[in-house]
Amino acid sequence: RVRIQNDLNRLESWAKSNQMNFNRGKFRLKRRNKTVQLLLTLCFAITSLVGLFLGILLAYQHWIEIVLLYRYYLAKDETVDDNKEFDAFVSYAKTDFLESDTMSLSEEQFALEVLPQVLENKYGYKLCFIERDILPGGAYTDDVVSAIKRSRRTLVILSPSYVNGPAMFELEAAVKTALEDTTIKFILIEFEPCQEPESLPCKVKKALKILPRITWKMSASPAANKHFWKRLCYHMPVKHIKETEDRSLHTFLSLVTGPGIRKLP
Repeated sequence: RVRIQNDLNRLESWAKSNQMNFNRGKFRLKRRNKTVQLLLTLCFAITSLVGLFLGILLAYQHWIEIVLLYRYYLAKDETVDDNKEFDAFVSYAKTDFLESDTMSLSEEQFALEVLPQVLENKYGYKLCFIERDILPGGAYTDDVVSAIKRSRRTLVILSPSYVNGPAMFELEAAVKTALEDTTIKFILIEFEPCQEPESLPCKVKKALKILPRITWKMSASPAANKHFWKRLCYHMPVKHIKETEDRSLHTFLSLVTGPGIRKLP
């Protein structure tokens, strides 16, 4: 009987001892799980922050392409029922034949050949040129104001010849007209670096400082101005063109990758 009691006591001691060890082991296991969970949470947070930063950086670098993609598929057509005939009035300096350099592209060639080749033939915009689209016989000043009012954008090609010549009147007229019609927007193309004369009216000086300006690069390579055409389309009005599927896909790819330009004679 004493032996049985001793065995029972040892068994009870063994059970208590093993129960304590089991509890200790369970406690340690829980601590270990909390540490792993904390590490996983930190890794997830760091990965999310890095992904967010890279996403913002990518969106910033390709913001124009993203906007063009949105405009192409989702944005509302700005040209519907706005009572405007043209998408952009083009203002440029007329080149003096005696002073022109036949070896390089002049602003007049750029305005009359390059811009229509891309904006009209590839993207379906309708440009307005005084010599081409306005009936002759009226006063020059009235024709300029009329062309500006009938256009959604005023596209100004800046060069030393422009800011120091009679073509500057067209910019002054556009600024005055835009004060009356706020739907008119400006796009400045810096064809050549130029210094604005001090004699310009204050409103014109202010416009030249705050209006969006796109720089054209003199280069034989079409890729040199790929970003130029993206920015120009970005500032042009949203316009949906009814065309075939193949043509639509080609136009959209040109918007994103930049148009190829036929070599001018």
